[in-house]
Amino acid sequence: MRKKIKDWILFLSLGCFALGILIAFQFKGQEKQGFPLAAYRSIDLIQMLQNSQKQNITLETQISKLRTHLAEYEISRTQKGNLTHELGKELERARMEAGMIAVKGPGIEVVLNDSIQKPKPGEGDYFYLVHDVDLTELTNELWAAGAEAISINNERIIADSPIRCVGPTILVNTFHVSPPYIVKAIGDPDTLDTALKMQGGFLDAMQISTAHGVTIKISRKKRLIIPAFGGTLTFHYALPAFNSKRVRSSLRGG
Repeated sequence: MRKKIKDWILFLSLGCFALGILIAFQFKGQEKQGFPLAAYRSIDLIQMLQNSQKQNITLETQISKLRTHLAEYEISRTQKGNLTHELGKELERARMEAGMIAVKGPGIEVVLNDSIQKPKPGEGDYFYLVHDVDLTELTNELWAAGAEAISINNERIIADSPIRCVGPTILVNTFHVSPPYIVKAIGDPDTLDTALKMQGGFLDAMQISTAHGVTIKISRKKRLIIPAFGGTLTFHYALPAFNSKRVRSSLRGG
């Protein structure tokens, strides 16, 4: 990464240098060619002078901006890698937000388990089990309450993590999980706990299931560790919303 930054600064420096040379040649060319002043009226000469002054002001402004940017990059480069350090911090933050690294902090732990009771004759077992929709509703409510990281049975939940029923188990990401389902969420413990227990919240929605023996235990924790997302993120159709052939090529593996 450091080499790429140095290359970028070098290219910018060369660009400024080249621009300066072009401007110098332009002025030299004008001096050599000269202007047949006798062929112009006074009003034409005044207009030409005004246009030349405007062009000079524009060029001087552009040169000043380029010199300022170059000075800023040079300062960043000489200050013991501050630019590289800042880029590293941004990359680490992006990886954390994407769920690519393990995180720790306070939060709550919710343990859900199927009922040990047996359905009555002629009764289905739906309300005696914890379902994928229950876990989905739980994670959605935790996100809404300010959770910063969530896992289910140590499977990190990210933006597009699937939670769906597959036979007698529930698929989270690409792994089958079975009860008890241990859901961990990092965030303010009081806020997360209150959100699940408030009227109309998750526990209210699960009343029928809990009445049939499904157990839900919520514990506030001072320190939780949530692992990194273990899968892969592959983009087949989505590309950055700006024109960059190099970025598009790298994302497509070209």
